[in-house]
Amino acid sequence: MKKDYAVSVIFPGVGQASLQDMKHRLTFRAYPTGDQAIQLAQTFGCVRFVWNWALRLKSERFSIDKQKIGYAETDRRLTQLKKRPQTIWLQDVSCVPLQQSLRDLQTAFANFFDKRASYPAFKKKSLRQSANYTKNAFTLDRANRILSFAKIGTLKIRWTRDDIPMPSSVRIVKTTTGKYFVSMVVDVEPIQWPKSNASVGLDFGLVHLATLSTGEKIENIRLAEQEQKRLSMLRRSVDWPKNRKAAAGAFAQGIGSPFCMREFGTHAWMRCTSCRRIS
Repeated sequence: MKKDYAVSVIFPGVGQASLQDMKHRLTFRAYPTGDQAIQLAQTFGCVRFVWNWALRLKSERFSIDKQKIGYAETDRRLTQLKKRPQTIWLQDVSCVPLQQSLRDLQTAFANFFDKRASYPAFKKKSLRQSANYTKNAFTLDRANRILSFAKIGTLKIRWTRDDIPMPSSVRIVKTTTGKYFVSMVVDVEPIQWPKSNASVGLDFGLVHLATLSTGEKIENIRLAEQEQKRLSMLRRSVDWPKNRKAAAGAFAQGIGSPFCMREFGTHAWMRCTSCRRIS
């Protein structure tokens, strides 16, 4: 006779009450047009500039008189910054991602002072870029599957779900390999698993991806090791002075492919394990 079981992960300090309000992130591939790619590049640049400007402002203020600058103060100074002739170009993009950048920085500092994360770092153009939009800066037509953003327009999205919940925020992401994604934060109902006395333990490791308390061992898919020779060649090409930018992009693409496959495989395995039946 088969029994149902669910994989439950308990985190210290997280109670059962927190499961009543669950947030889920849905990510879809996006394909902006040429003009939209230019507008997004400008938006990413403004978001990055505001983050670095506010980080420098907070750091200098704290190092001088040990005073912290909150979100309200940085938002007020951002309004003044956008009126200066030298930085009036900040008005060319939506104000929402700029304000959300300040909120993200405030959260990063809160995590740092609570010893949950390291000190916030300056953002670089060569790394992952993102811009966060709240409900007042995007519209989603769920019936026709049309997603539009302020000062950007309607993005072409590759929808991989039939039912798209209304998100509370949407983040546009550009990876180091030049791919665009939209990441939505949605509210989901907790899954009500049937009650059962059966349970299973998971032990994640290096030799094996996971070992179950039943004795079953899940092999670790070592995609990076399988392509180590090709990745080593791409890495050496980055050090060549000629076409360094193109070589760096090819190396990032080579790293990204095994990472995406490994991430997809891990997510698929976890979902399969949480829904499977054992004897």
